[in-house]
Amino acid sequence: MAVDARLAAVAAVSSSAERLAAYTLILDDVLGERDVPCLANALEAYVRGAILHRVNTAGAGLLVGRRLVPELLDRLLSAHCEPEHPLHDAGALCDEVLPRLEPLLETHTSLWDDELVAWRQWHAQLLEQLKRFREAACTLQACTPEAVRSARDAAWPALCVKVVQLWIAGGDDVAAEHALKSAKAAMHAARDDASLLHDFCVCQSHLLAAQQRFYDAAQRCMELSASPRLSADQQGAMARLAALHALAAPPSAARTQLLQRLAEDGRATAWPFAAALHRAARGQALRHDDTQALASAWHACHLAPARHGLSAAALARCRSRDSLRMPRSTAQYASRW
Repeated sequence: MAVDARLAAVAAVSSSAERLAAYTLILDDVLGERDVPCLANALEAYVRGAILHRVNTAGAGLLVGRRLVPELLDRLLSAHCEPEHPLHDAGALCDEVLPRLEPLLETHTSLWDDELVAWRQWHAQLLEQLKRFREAACTLQACTPEAVRSARDAAWPALCVKVVQLWIAGGDDVAAEHALKSAKAAMHAARDDASLLHDFCVCQSHLLAAQQRFYDAAQRCMELSASPRLSADQQGAMARLAALHALAAPPSAARTQLLQRLAEDGRATAWPFAAALHRAARGQALRHDDTQALASAWHACHLAPARHGLSAAALARCRSRDSLRMPRSTAQYASRW
């Protein structure tokens, strides 16, 4: 019997427990399909004929619908973990399956919006694995604060920070700046979460640097490097970020003082750009090796200076003040050194 016919027959069963058991058997058969397009069609039919059937979206039957939404997700997760299953392929899930199922479930958002949080989190995780960061950010942003607070294994502050991280990874600093506002408001409820605070401040400093407010970014990182809420490793990471941002900042007395403080930090000796830091703190010109180490550190940390064309070669030209032969974006920075 075809899936549609089997689902219609089950919908006529009055007992909720019997319907649930029958739906489980049908889903077993559906997930046994090995052709991805056919599997996607069968899963869509299952959502329409089981979860969204009117008998499971109203009255006592709503309990069945709400049970089926997380159960389907659990089964998809299990299939994804099986190396031989066609849904083990994240691309197949993100291109052919989830884009068909989630919009259907969202037609009844008011019934199970909290259950959809886990769906969107998993979908975003898969997209992130595929380096489709902007799609992942959009997927997570579909979650509402109310739904997240009602959902299991989800926290609104963490989700907000994750959205900012995804926009940054996707290279959209404008969207990240907008998302940071929501994250900042949400962080009041997670003041004691050291790891989340660290992630939030890394995002904040990145966006300050993206606006070429390098000194402000360095100051923010420096404040966090002394925060008792962070672990010793996290404090060290923030001090390192402070140094990288400060080295990109325009010359000023405040910048020099900050560089001197950082150069005196015992942790600085382990940084690959330590020589550049010490020379800049003493007001000395950077050498070619210094600029190479600094450019590499910027690039490795995905910091904003690297996005503006500050390669090792460009920095070497900056050192010689030969702005006539530089790209325009690099010449803007040359006057700072």
